[in-house]
Amino acid sequence: MPRTAPGRFGVFSDEELVEAEKRSHVRFLRRLGIGPAANGRFDDINNKELRRRVARSFAEMSDREFDEAWQLGHIGFLGHAWGAQSDYFRRLRTQPYKAGTGWQRPGPVEEPVTAASAPAVPDLGPISDQLRKTGSSEEKVRALEAINSLLSPPAQLPGVFLPPRHEPRFEFVILGEMPSMNEPPGVPPNVNFNFNVTAGDRFLQQMMVKYGLAGSYITDIVKQRAAPGRPSPIAIKTWLPFLRRELEIIEPRGLIVLGRTSYLINFRPFVESSLPAELAVDWVFHYSQVPRARFEARFAEVCTRMRDVRSSHR
Repeated sequence: MPRTAPGRFGVFSDEELVEAEKRSHVRFLRRLGIGPAANGRFDDINNKELRRRVARSFAEMSDREFDEAWQLGHIGFLGHAWGAQSDYFRRLRTQPYKAGTGWQRPGPVEEPVTAASAPAVPDLGPISDQLRKTGSSEEKVRALEAINSLLSPPAQLPGVFLPPRHEPRFEFVILGEMPSMNEPPGVPPNVNFNFNVTAGDRFLQQMMVKYGLAGSYITDIVKQRAAPGRPSPIAIKTWLPFLRRELEIIEPRGLIVLGRTSYLINFRPFVESSLPAELAVDWVFHYSQVPRARFEARFAEVCTRMRDVRSSHR
């Protein structure tokens, strides 16, 4: 999915519109009666008749047709163009009256941060002057080990270079949501088993080797393990300084988010705006949520784009 340029209703660059045309996103919007205007803008979400027409179109789609549009990214693109969360369009299918005069663009729900609700995040302190001066691979590894040693496994799990026995690489970072609840039996204290437990984890590592990302750093937005589910906005915002420190140390050229839903719900609203503008960002399906062939096809596509990013920075 192309990254959206700044703009209240979704202002897209020429390059993003070309990519959207290739992926048939724009054709899908035209089918809904939404047309692109000047300067990469699309018809205004404040047009009540347009909203009602789109709501009716969604309500008339079969489940299969809607799911296909979702998986192809068409509905996510509409969400970007209108500044609306794509999950809202699922509700719009069964509640088209929401597109009436009282309809408002959804936004992230702000939860009050309290001492009881916010997770405990270690104090990272300033980054080492020596690291700023040298930036060598050895210094980066030591700096990551230093901040990760502040975490408390198995309740908190740090990032890790994978697969094991591969030399650490710093061009790209793979970003998950939060540590899995899967824990290998008999694991010794303070052992980092993140992303290295399940058959799915091993499959991801195989893909990293196959497509040239072996040795890359994999970490999570939230380091705290919790009951299965999505991390809360509070947890994401509280752990964000830790993630920023990891990226400050690694200085990657690109970031690959695991999970399209995590990218749309967690990463874009809460994380993306705080990262360097020059950092290339893309997403792949989560390896536990789609068939392996589908994961590999998307992973290969994204790795190819990321290699192009790396080449352009040489």
